[in-house]
This record gives sequence, structure tokens and C-alpha cells, in this order.
Amino acid sequence: MNSALQLLNQFEASTADDFPLGPAGAEVLDQIERVSRLCTELKDFYKTALTKNPNCVPGWVLKPGAIRRSLRDPQAVWERVQDVMTSQQFMASVKVEVLRLQDQWARVAGIPPSRAKGEFNQLMDGLLVQLQSAPSLVRSKSPRGEKDFAHRPD
Repeated sequence: MNSALQLLNQFEASTADDFPLGPAGAEVLDQIERVSRLCTELKDFYKTALTKNPNCVPGWVLKPGAIRRSLRDPQAVWERVQDVMTSQQFMASVKVEVLRLQDQWARVAGIPPSRAKGEFNQLMDGLLVQLQSAPSLVRSKSPRGEKDFAHRPD
């Protein structure tokens, strides 16, 4: 725990220009991964402890998570709003869950799961939009060179 705290103190005192690159940078990222996993484990531990005893860590409480609203039956929702909205207005408000629709479509059409994605993509050609999330920072190989973790294009 002390080495993690020392590492954090060292980085708090540094500027971005002082961060090492090359092998030293790889070592820093390795340590950050270790510290990050430890931090997640510690937070989980304290959340569990505070769930069991809200007074076990003075000055800390569990803040309730955000509440998100969701509508689960599109047909029933449509039946309740159709006297006010057109079907086009309603459809413009609906978000289609691709995997759920693909699975339902394949099941109804009798398409085996092994072919569902390809055939669904073909059916939806021109309608599918692929969104890519931000890149993740992962080690391309272990420090000892044992295994590749990230795909590298040829």
C-alpha cells in the first residue's frame, strides 16, 4: 500500500512533461494498472462494509445511484400515445436495440445463431450505423513477451 501511495504522491508532484516514456513508461503503466485494480477492490470492500454498517467509516456514506426511466413495452406505449402522435413521430422517439432485434428476428425467421449476425447485417444493409467507443489502453504483450494482448494490424 505504501508503494502505491508513494507512486501517487510522485505523480501528483510531477507535470505531464516529467512522465517517462519507453521502458520506464511501460513500467509506470504496469504500476498504474496494479493500483487501479487495487483501488477498485478497495472501493468494493468499503461499499460492502458501508452497506452492512453505514457508520463503519466516519465521514463516508453510500450515495444512491441515479434513477433512469425506461419504457419496456413499445406496443403498449404506442397505444397510449397514438391519439396525440403520428406513428412517424413515435418511431423517431424509439431506440432500437440491435442485438435484441437481431436475436428476435433470427428466432422468428428460424435462422441459426451462427448465421444470425451476417444475415441480419445483410438485411439491414444501409441502415446499420457502427459506432466505435474510445480506444482503451492495454498492454500489447506481457513484460516477459509471453502473449500478445492487443491485435496489431499487419
